[in-house]
Amino acid sequence: LEHTIRDGDSTSLLLIGPHLSGKSLVLDNVLKDLNNKYNVNGNRYYFEIRLSGLIQTDDKMAVKEIARQLDKYTGEVSKNYEEELKFEKKSINETFSSLLLSLGQNSVNKKGENVEKQMGIVFILDEFHEFIFHSRQSLLYNLFDFSTNNTIPIAVIGLTTKISSLEMLEKRVRSRFSQRQINFFGNSNNSSANKKDERFLTSSSTMDINYGLQNFWNDIRSNLCLNIDEINDKEFINKKFGLLWNDYINELFYNSSQQVNTQLKKQVVINYLTTKNIKEINHISLYPISNVSIQNPFPKDKDFSFYLNVNSNNQFDGKGLKLFLNSSLSDLELSLLICGARIILKNDMSLVSLNIVYDEYNKLAKFRNEERAKQFQTSALNSSSFVFETDTNSNDNMKPLIGFKIYSKDACKDAWERMVSLDLLILPANISKQTLSSKFRGGLKNINTQMYQVLLSLEELGLLVDDSSLLKRFTRL
Repeated sequence: LEHTIRDGDSTSLLLIGPHLSGKSLVLDNVLKDLNNKYNVNGNRYYFEIRLSGLIQTDDKMAVKEIARQLDKYTGEVSKNYEEELKFEKKSINETFSSLLLSLGQNSVNKKGENVEKQMGIVFILDEFHEFIFHSRQSLLYNLFDFSTNNTIPIAVIGLTTKISSLEMLEKRVRSRFSQRQINFFGNSNNSSANKKDERFLTSSSTMDINYGLQNFWNDIRSNLCLNIDEINDKEFINKKFGLLWNDYINELFYNSSQQVNTQLKKQVVINYLTTKNIKEINHISLYPISNVSIQNPFPKDKDFSFYLNVNSNNQFDGKGLKLFLNSSLSDLELSLLICGARIILKNDMSLVSLNIVYDEYNKLAKFRNEERAKQFQTSALNSSSFVFETDTNSNDNMKPLIGFKIYSKDACKDAWERMVSLDLLILPANISKQTLSSKFRGGLKNINTQMYQVLLSLEELGLLVDDSSLLKRFTRL
């Protein structure tokens, strides 16, 4: 970064690591030191443009935010900053054009003389992996292109928890990235593990966990509790309630009056020992906080597990997933899912396409119909239970199908797309859905040939499909 600010070199860098591994802390400390060193006495040597993939969910919002922050910095530097010269325009196209024109300009005048040294721009992309899913990755392409083929010193810093972020970039975008990355790792107890005394190991590990958990809770508490300065502010109506609120939140975690852990503490501990993602705690806190009223001035502890209970009753445990598969998926969708899992197991494959799965579906459907036809011929008593159907989408509309309808590939395509939208069929890690849709505007050919991973194995489907379903037998080879 100092080379960008001092020497005018452009660069790009990716910081990769789990939550709470110190990515933002290191970057903020570096920028703070550079700010104290270079942005002094009212003089500016560089700007910081901060974007978040969770907030700027598409390129339009990102471009608007870049223009807004540039206008803010430029207004601070130049007192005679005119309205017509602002980067942010009414039209997104005009805004983007003004940014490209300004960031892509040369640093020499018409006579070929060097102009005054230009200020550097540091782009900080938090949740970098979210920008990968933008249409055609246009924003990343332009930023990386500026950092390689531009006279204005530009540094692009991405922060992400996804180690596969580079693989998910399109080739044209990856070629403009500097390939520089710094990996961050969570705290480890390797030094303690070398101790021969087992009692020391246990106490040391426990002490480290408790110390880290306390710091983790302090970060969460800052979001749930009221700031003491806000409570002491003159405009704060009820200071006593503010103090009681903070005491109540602390009591939910420390739980000094009960032997059983509260729901809030359970979620904090589980989160700390797994993902260390404070955003998840903020998410599960939305429901209890939203239920606060005059009648119930404090959040209820049981409400902190509300979202988890909803999830467990739907898709995330065995019973919920079984209910989801059997009640939400059509017979055709479930048939294609089973056929995909069968192919993977039979042929030792990892990916399948609609073309491959449809061939398997055709074979199984015809086999089932032939079997039912033989039963129909041998047992007249069972004939009333057979259903004669025709497929209106197929070319052979006059041929009766006994018991098991064979759908055309067009009908299967719709079912296939729905399973993709439900994430029952998953794209490989190096391909994003947005990249896929932007590459193939026609869609039909791509949907038929694109390879997907099947979320569930054949064995898992055998446990989840109802015993009463005709498809149950096909979950076994």
